[in-house]
Amino acid sequence: MYASLAQNAALLVGLGSLYGLTTRLRRDEGRWVRAAAGLLFGFAAVVGMNLPLHYAPGIIYDGRSIILATAGLFTGGTGAAVSVVVAGAYRASLGGAGVWAGLATIGGCALVGLAFRRAWHNRTDNLGIASLYAVGIAAHVVMLASQLLLQPWPEGISAIGRIWLPVMIIFPIATVLVGLLMVTVERNVQMGRDLRASVSLLKESQAIGHVGSWRYDENTDTLTCSEEVHRIFGRDYVEDAMTYRSFLESIHPDDRASADAAFRSPAERGPDTSETTHRIIRADDARVRFVREKFARVDEPGQQPHSIGFLQDITEQQESEDALRESERRSAIRSRIAQIFLTAEGRLDDVVLMRVGDVVLEAMQCRYGLLGYVDEEGTWVCPGAATDSSLEPGSSEGNLVVMGHGRSGVWVRAMAERRTIIESGIVQTPEGSHIRRAMDVPIVSQEQLLGNILVGDPETDYVENDVRFLESVAEYLAPIFQAKMQLAERERESRQLQDQLQQTQKMESVGRLAGGIAHDFNNLLTAIIGYAELGQAQSKGDPASDEAFREIRTSADRAAALTHQLLAFSRRQPLRPRVLDLSAVTESTSGLLRRLIGEDVELALRGGEGLWPVEVDPGQLEQIIVNLALNARDAMPGGGRLTIEAANVELWEEYARAHPDSEPGPHVMLAVSDTGTGIDPKSLPRIFEPFYTTKEIGKGTGLGLATVYGIVKQSGGSIYVYSEPDQGTTFKVYFPRADRPLDWAPEGRPTPAHRAQGGGETILVVEDEPALLTLTLRVLKSAGYIVLAAAAPAEALMLYQEHPSAVDLLLTDVVLPGMSGKLLAETLQVTPGVSPRVLFMSGYTQNVVVHEGRLDPGVDFLAKPFTPATLLRKVREVLDAPHEGQLGLSI
Repeated sequence: MYASLAQNAALLVGLGSLYGLTTRLRRDEGRWVRAAAGLLFGFAAVVGMNLPLHYAPGIIYDGRSIILATAGLFTGGTGAAVSVVVAGAYRASLGGAGVWAGLATIGGCALVGLAFRRAWHNRTDNLGIASLYAVGIAAHVVMLASQLLLQPWPEGISAIGRIWLPVMIIFPIATVLVGLLMVTVERNVQMGRDLRASVSLLKESQAIGHVGSWRYDENTDTLTCSEEVHRIFGRDYVEDAMTYRSFLESIHPDDRASADAAFRSPAERGPDTSETTHRIIRADDARVRFVREKFARVDEPGQQPHSIGFLQDITEQQESEDALRESERRSAIRSRIAQIFLTAEGRLDDVVLMRVGDVVLEAMQCRYGLLGYVDEEGTWVCPGAATDSSLEPGSSEGNLVVMGHGRSGVWVRAMAERRTIIESGIVQTPEGSHIRRAMDVPIVSQEQLLGNILVGDPETDYVENDVRFLESVAEYLAPIFQAKMQLAERERESRQLQDQLQQTQKMESVGRLAGGIAHDFNNLLTAIIGYAELGQAQSKGDPASDEAFREIRTSADRAAALTHQLLAFSRRQPLRPRVLDLSAVTESTSGLLRRLIGEDVELALRGGEGLWPVEVDPGQLEQIIVNLALNARDAMPGGGRLTIEAANVELWEEYARAHPDSEPGPHVMLAVSDTGTGIDPKSLPRIFEPFYTTKEIGKGTGLGLATVYGIVKQSGGSIYVYSEPDQGTTFKVYFPRADRPLDWAPEGRPTPAHRAQGGGETILVVEDEPALLTLTLRVLKSAGYIVLAAAAPAEALMLYQEHPSAVDLLLTDVVLPGMSGKLLAETLQVTPGVSPRVLFMSGYTQNVVVHEGRLDPGVDFLAKPFTPATLLRKVREVLDAPHEGQLGLSI
């Protein structure tokens, strides 16, 4: 019996060794691994059952209890179940009186092992002798209790009595021995598992921290690197694939020498830890990365000298530090620039910009630099730069001015292409000198070029940080330059408004002057013209007298035209606007124009179909066309081409903002162009001024264009001129579109009518100028009219009260002492009796019967100076017209 027990104990020891061998090979705790272990324990139980202790026929004892108890303890539920099935099946196949006791032993011992495993939370690698002995005691108590199932009864009790002592002594000890062997195996497995976890955690930690380790054997020139080192260098991980030389070749060329010196220094200094930071170039994508390395030399007895170290990818940290330093640098520069502008007290002159340029030059550590800007004329100006004849620049007070036509160079390209440009080699500067390297950054805001920053000859080559820095300075200066340009634009607009104000004041002054003299002067001219005409009529038999009267008449007509032009320019002449087709007036005037411009000037009329209607005085519109045509003729002394064009146009808000005299909306354009000598740019702003002329003395009064300007403005339009020397001139006149239908069409030119005779009608003449009153009386009486003469309104009222029903026509001056002619007419019209017709005459209306330059509706007006024939025709026209008995007072 004891020999059999010894055999089973040996089997158990062999099982423990086999379990240790197979367990060392497993890498995890999967279900299939535990099932395989259960098979091992099951087959071991079968072997044990073939080395039994025969107690009686069919009643055997072996080491199955130890095997199945340890199976449940070390393999868990899966392994225990497999071992129980294998061992139980085999025991059942043997049969005999002890089959049920054997099966109970197999299942009960496995359950004991599982129960203790659960009690120790599956941590069997920490079991001690006492724990294993308790498992052995419990398992074999179950085994002895299973003997009660032996047949026949009470054979089991007898068997227990004979075997319990050796079983309870040997089997628990064997359980402890086998368990200790398996605990050792479990501990080794757990240690391997922990080591693998530690290695994995180290790799993950290195990957997260971008840290790798390396070992360099100097004798074999072997560089052993961790996987993370290879990843940082952009290489595939192959152990021992790098040498020191290949490592150095991966370092940035600019850092290679200093890194090599740092790596070799530990061999000279000893085992002290060294540190260096350098750049590398990745092998896969050629990106530059920053790494920090710490390393030390190891020189221990019995070992080959070698170095160990670790490196960390610090690119993100380095870039953050660089970005912080760059941000601090930019902030410092911006603060200095802002301080310059603050101390300038709002000035943005060239001195201030030169100081800003000096700050940029210092920050970039460049020997050469310029800060240029684009002024309101679109000219590039570089404050403080010298001029150079090879560039043919214009200069003004020490500033270099480059117009940009036909220019070349890095600065011109950068501004033209709106991008940063770097050039190396021999670069010519705007000053004419030469530099080796140059960088130009345009200053742009909302696609608008505002200036540029040019720097050259830095201490080192330009790098990406230099580009970003200079571009950030340009971005910072952009709104300041934008404000400078806007300020210049506002100043220019202010100057334009001031010029317009001065022009308006000139016009008002001329208008007041014209109005002041027009009344009296036109009275005198009317008398002179009238008596000259009468004298000429009466002196036909005397050629000398006839010639003298003709010269008097000619001089008076010239004086009258001069006064008319002054009133037209100052917009103080009365207009009779009609809604008309502009092309109809142009065509009706073409015959007159061909006679005026001469045969050597070709006349071309364009457009005219489908024109919108406009509201303008036909006679004044004809005056505009004639004056512009005569001006064009004088600009083409050798002949040329005169083009008159009419077209519908739409003036947009942008155009109106750029041309303050115009209003947005639909207009009809009248363009008069010539191929003449053009107008000097210096003269363009003044061509509409009265008495300004570019002609020789005695060749013009300088009132032709002034008259055109006055008529256009009084008609609600606008006029602009476009001209270049030797390229001709174009005048464009814009009249607003009328919203009423046409009410005027051209007629044939009237032929001189016979002297209009009176039919005995009574005319009340009111005129405060004695000479003109006498002339009027003489002309009217000679034509067959009855005339009542009054030199003042009070006298006229007395005469009218004496003859209220006899007066057919009131012929009155507008400007009278004590009462205006309009008020006098209104007074007569409310007097009981028949209201007379009214004909006003004046050389200056003072807005009495004219408002906003237009005659009030229903008003008949005779402008001074007039001839006797004109007076008689107008009187006859008024007397023959239907009489409504009411004077129109407004338009």
